[in-house]
This record gives sequence, C-alpha cells and structure tokens, in this order.
Amino acid sequence: MKNSINGYDFNKEITNIAYSLLGLAPVNTAEHYYLASHLGFNAIKGDVRITKDEKLIMCHDPGVTIDADGKITGYNENNCFKFLDYELEYFNQFEHKSFADKIGYCAHLCDFETYIRICKETGKVAFITLRNNKIDRVVPEVLRVLKKYYMLDRCILNSMTFETLVEVRKHTSSIPVSFVHDAFKIPEENLVDDVLKLGNSILTFYFYLRDMYDNLFSRKLWEKAQDVVKYAKEKNLPMYMAIVDSYYDYTMLIQGGIQGFQLYTPFFHYQREDIQFSVTLHNGKADFGNILGSDRLVADISQNGSVVEIKNIRKNRKDYFFEDGLPALWLNTLPFRMDVHCSNNPKCKIEYNNNSILLDTNNVDGVYYINVNI
Repeated sequence: MKNSINGYDFNKEITNIAYSLLGLAPVNTAEHYYLASHLGFNAIKGDVRITKDEKLIMCHDPGVTIDADGKITGYNENNCFKFLDYELEYFNQFEHKSFADKIGYCAHLCDFETYIRICKETGKVAFITLRNNKIDRVVPEVLRVLKKYYMLDRCILNSMTFETLVEVRKHTSSIPVSFVHDAFKIPEENLVDDVLKLGNSILTFYFYLRDMYDNLFSRKLWEKAQDVVKYAKEKNLPMYMAIVDSYYDYTMLIQGGIQGFQLYTPFFHYQREDIQFSVTLHNGKADFGNILGSDRLVADISQNGSVVEIKNIRKNRKDYFFEDGLPALWLNTLPFRMDVHCSNNPKCKIEYNNNSILLDTNNVDGVYYINVNI
C-alpha cells in the first residue's frame, strides 16, 4: 500500500503542519492561515464546522463567545453562539477581538472555501480536521470544494473518530486520512490494525500537549507507547505527533519514527514573499503608488523635510483578497528586509521604525521603487 500525497512518500517526507496557535493573528481567520502560509510549513491545519444552513466555517470549538462590544473573545461553553443554531451569514457580522493591535483591524472568522483557496494559492497542503456534527453533510461539501480548487491530491482529512473517517471512505479512497489517538490513553496494537483498515491512513498521537500537562508526563506516555510505535513501523503505517513546540522534541521524535508534526513554532527558514510599491516625489510632493500599475494597496504618506513616512499600508478595497500583497501593517509580525531603488538618487535610504517605513530622499525628485521581502 502506497501512502503518498502529491507524489511524496509519507515514509520519506516530513509533513510540518502549522497549528492554529502560532501567535500571528486570531485563530480560525484568513489572516492566520495566510500569515502561516508564509512560514516554513508545508501544510496548514484548519478545523471545519457546519452551520445551521449547512455552510462550512473554520473553528476548533462548536461556537463562539461574543463580548458586550459584539467582538469574538473565544469560546465559553456556558455563554456562546453555537454554529448549529445560526446561519453562516449571522457569524459573518462578528469580528475577532484579539490581535487587532498587530494586524491593524479586527478579523472575521474564515469560511472553508477561503481557507482552501489560501492553501491552493500558497502551495500548501490542507490538513483538515473534521468536527463531528452532521458529518454526512460535511464530507460531501468538503470534497466539493477540494475538487473545485484542484486540491484533492493536496489534503489530509483528520478526525478523532473512526465514524467520521469511515464516512470519508464512502466517498473517496484516494485522500489520506488521519486518525487522532486519545491523548490520555496508551495505544494498543489493535489501534494500528484499525487505522490500517481505513487505507491510505495515518495514526496521529497527541502526547506532546505541553499546555495540558508537563513534558515529563509527555515523555512517559511516549515511552509506554513504544511497542505500538514499533508495530506501526513494521506495518508501514505513518505516524504524526501533535503538538510539538521544541526543536529538541522535534528531532528526537523524527528519530523515533514520527513523520509529521503539528507545530506551534516554525523551526524552519522563512520563505520570501515580496511586497512591491513605489513612492513618486515630484516638485517636493510625495505620492504612494503600486508597481505594475496596480491600485490594490494604499497607504498614509507624509513628509518631514527630506524624509517621507509611509504607514498603514492596506488593501484598497474590501473585495480584494490576500494574494494582492501582504499588508505592511503585518511587518512587525514576520521577519523581513527592505530595499529601495531610484535611478535619480542612488544614495536613497530606507528603514522601518515604529510601524512606519521611512524613506530618505534627500529631496531628490524621482520614482522610488521599494521591495519588502518577507
């Protein structure tokens, strides 16, 4: 049996999956998925829920809690709006309170199609956790969207229950499925056999949840599971681990046979993504522009002597999506470098300070082309 995704053998490729709690943007938002896609992960995790009108929305929890200002604050079981009780449009009105200071505005929850679109356009594997409500309705819709974006060979469907994955297998045998073992139980060999029966399958452990218990307990669980781990290796069953936040644990677990990870922390080199724009200085007046004639980004621009200050770079229209450029208001979140070129002024300089881009023109007119490399 060949376990592969997009031509890569699971037994040779390490799947590094961006978990929801990376600290970049609010969980379950397009901003989180998009920012995570610019890091060194090859897969992005998303949890899928279904609403009352059977639309798919991204959320780990069965609902959201709203504060007095109408902002999403997280999830409180005793005080929440559950997805099964309201239509998708109802939840579209709420903004997420967290990270507004970092991204410059309050973000909304992401729908499933937008999440898949981000994975498609950034070349990432969609690691999709199916939550267990109306699963007979969820699975066909998930597959429809994956097919629409040609992502059927760029995804893994993950679940905590066999019933959900059996439902997946009613529709497709080609998509890899991942079964999540109970974090507080020592697995037995029959678990490996059951996961293998699903075909094209993965066994995922949750032994390294440091926010739930200390690392010593994690290591003891892992040690007690070694007989089952050995059995899974003998059966060529790929094994994943969540949630790892230490490079030491990461490398140790690879040596122990783990082939995929859900990660809080990127241990990899950042990939480059360019933001390109221009500043035109004419008769002492500076104007913000976009390279190649695009009008997708706008900014607040001001002058102080020879220095032009550029801040609050943002999308020009709400209907533009994230492929239009990573807004510079996120520059304080990701590592980056900048360069500037002006044929009229080869000595021009640029720096980033206090959330502003400062361009020193020496009062020389010309077009200043600025690149920000994430």
